[in-house]
Amino acid sequence: MNKHYSIRKILNQNNGNTLVTVMMIAIFAAMILQSLAYSTRSTLKASGRKLSKVASLNIAEAGKEQVIADLRERTLNLQHNKKIFCYNNEPFGGGAFTVTCSTTTMDTAVILSIGYKGNDTSKIEVVAYINPDSWQRWVKGAVTARTSVNTLGKIEIDGRDYDTSSFSGTCLGTGGVVGVAAGGSVTVDNSSSGVGGNYTSPQKAVLEGETACQNIDTTGYPQTPEDLLGMTSAQLEAYKWTTPPPSDYVGIVYSETPYDFAGGIMILHNSSGTASLGNYNGNFKGLIIADEVKHFNAGSTVLGAIFMLGKTSGGNCFGNGTAKIHYSSQMLEKVTKFIPVTERRTVNVASWREVN
Repeated sequence: MNKHYSIRKILNQNNGNTLVTVMMIAIFAAMILQSLAYSTRSTLKASGRKLSKVASLNIAEAGKEQVIADLRERTLNLQHNKKIFCYNNEPFGGGAFTVTCSTTTMDTAVILSIGYKGNDTSKIEVVAYINPDSWQRWVKGAVTARTSVNTLGKIEIDGRDYDTSSFSGTCLGTGGVVGVAAGGSVTVDNSSSGVGGNYTSPQKAVLEGETACQNIDTTGYPQTPEDLLGMTSAQLEAYKWTTPPPSDYVGIVYSETPYDFAGGIMILHNSSGTASLGNYNGNFKGLIIADEVKHFNAGSTVLGAIFMLGKTSGGNCFGNGTAKIHYSSQMLEKVTKFIPVTERRTVNVASWREVN
């Protein structure tokens, strides 16, 4: 039999089967190609979404880093028990970030940074430890004293936070500190308008931890204005006044005698620790640092805080008439910018997490 003839015959007999096989292979290959194309398109879309999500996360990181830099450079200062909007929809990297910073203590900040990129949003929360300035560690109330504090007359001492709208301010209703923080006891006279703090209005009863803190730890308590403000003696001497400053002066005044001026930081101190704010009759906005405080006359006000350096309780009586001492974090933030501090503040990140 002819060999070539046999092969051609076999091929002719199987021609239909071959065609079916070829068609099946073609259909199967088309299906594979279509699947690969769909998978590629899906992968590209997913990759685009992932890149956008990464971008929004990076923008949130940038917002967080900006706030930490502001804290280090002292262009941003914390307020006790307050949330601060540091940046709102700040443009960055083709997107934007919004950052808030809140705190319950002056040495710990909770930073929430939100990054936006296209339709994607990323949120991160960072807890940062801040090495506070000395005055921030030690100004613990509207009045802070190394020893015991007694209130007399109808004086009102309030650690709730006030704004700066008037001589005595308007209570904000949020945040604040105790009215009196003392290394000894706190005594409120029955005729006094009382002591308030945090979220409690002034009253005659002493509520420990709310309106007052008694027997605070005075280990390392500042003994001089330099200790409290972190200044050198030479720096402090530059603010020494021996005659009254102009009535509209705002800044630091260091003397042994109280003067009336618009506001800032009033320092009453001498080497014997007996410089006194006695029978004060004025309206002061800012921080008063004094060896002793004896009396506030009727109608006088302090908006900010008072810090007493004295080692004896003989000069720590507050009273006479309807004087008011109101705590104001806003005012303290304003006036402490006068302190000549050149060192960068230390800020360390304690924890980081991405939040939904």
